Amino acid sequence: MSDSKPDWDALIPLLYKEFWAENEAIYILAGIKPNESETSFISLRTGKRVPASEAKYLYKHIFDSWTGDSHPWTEGILYSASYTSWNDYNKYYYLHWVAKKPFIEVEWLDWAYSEGHLKEDEKRRIAKLIDGNVLSIKTEAKPDEVPKRGAKPNEVSKSEQKLENVYRVTGLLLKVLKEKKFTQKSLMERMQTYYDPDAPENANKGLKETTVEEVFAASNKALKRLLESEDDF
Repeated sequence: MSDSKPDWDALIPLLYKEFWAENEAIYILAGIKPNESETSFISLRTGKRVPASEAKYLYKHIFDSWTGDSHPWTEGILYSASYTSWNDYNKYYYLHWVAKKPFIEVEWLDWAYSEGHLKEDEKRRIAKLIDGNVLSIKTEAKPDEVPKRGAKPNEVSKSEQKLENVYRVTGLLLKVLKEKKFTQKSLMERMQTYYDPDAPENANKGLKETTVEEVFAASNKALKRLLESEDDF
């Protein structure tokens, strides 16, 4: 293999997928492919093993930046949203996003376009779709910032409303359990007895302790907003 022409054969099938899950995309941008349990890693360029410490460092470098930003729920950009796991976005959205991050280097990007595995017209189409929804991107609601009850219909997307409803129901369940002297901590411990995060079928399904804590926190806030709005009647 020549240094002037990297061998990215393992990457090619991934480039022909229209949508990537967030976790998958972060690894792809880093040029790494993990096994199902994310315990071993190979380079998409060379096919050789990448030390776990190096792979996790490269992953975290992108992950921290990605999760620190808000992202659109625009049709054509977001394929599917998950309340407990990873969202799926159009692959060109990730490339649009990473182009604005000069501290993140995507080694395979120029190669992928030059070899015809990525299309400039698709890149421009997604860019126009994003530019046409700049407002929704900048104000995209995070789990603890979902729209308040009473917002005008055109201010709340269907996905955001569904998320708000899920948080309200979860918040109400937490309230009922608390009245029964069942703490959030004991609930989380009980949940974990039914969930093995190391099982391959559960990989990246979003039931890690920190994820559940975030969902519970957002749910309590959503329920508080609901109760406050009912007090206004």
